[in-house]
Amino acid sequence: MRRIAVILFAWTLLLTACEKQESDDDINETEANYFPNSLGSYWKYQRQDHLTNTTDTISVTITGDTIVSDKIYAVWEYDYGQRIDILYVSQNDDSVKFYTSHFNWMDRLYITPFELGLGWKTPPFNSDTSYVSAVGEIFINGRSYENVARIERSTESFNYFLDESIWIKPGVGLVKFQFNADNSGAESNETWELIEFQIQ
Repeated sequence: MRRIAVILFAWTLLLTACEKQESDDDINETEANYFPNSLGSYWKYQRQDHLTNTTDTISVTITGDTIVSDKIYAVWEYDYGQRIDILYVSQNDDSVKFYTSHFNWMDRLYITPFELGLGWKTPPFNSDTSYVSAVGEIFINGRSYENVARIERSTESFNYFLDESIWIKPGVGLVKFQFNADNSGAESNETWELIEFQIQ
């Protein structure tokens, strides 16, 4: 009888550990922390290219900081395997700004805190519009993320268009990303899903 009790106890501990690993209870959420911006933070994504029907991984690491137009930005390094892109990120109490060299060709602006129906434009592009279409739970690679905001973005200019959906989890950042773009005939259609992360 004692052996059965020990086995049941061990099984209960195992189930509890698995449940904690597959939930987001241990993630620190704050309104000002939609995109953790601390040195050494790391994310890894599985990327599916729908045009070539191929899958690979992308690693993102915050490697330092720099000054852009008299403002301090964190340096985010995107390692695609064959190339590395740099993204510069600044975060205020009410917005997050992404300044880029190659990351999907255009800068990004997010107005926080995210609330259902909230919309904004990214200046100076009047056609660059974003809005929060949903806030709720999402399942990615066997893990549940709660309180995730889904942002819909659309922009276009001469010989260029972009439609994207981005899922953002407070305390984690980007957990899923889908986009369809055409830049002077160069098409892109991809889905990214978070497979691991480490927030410092």
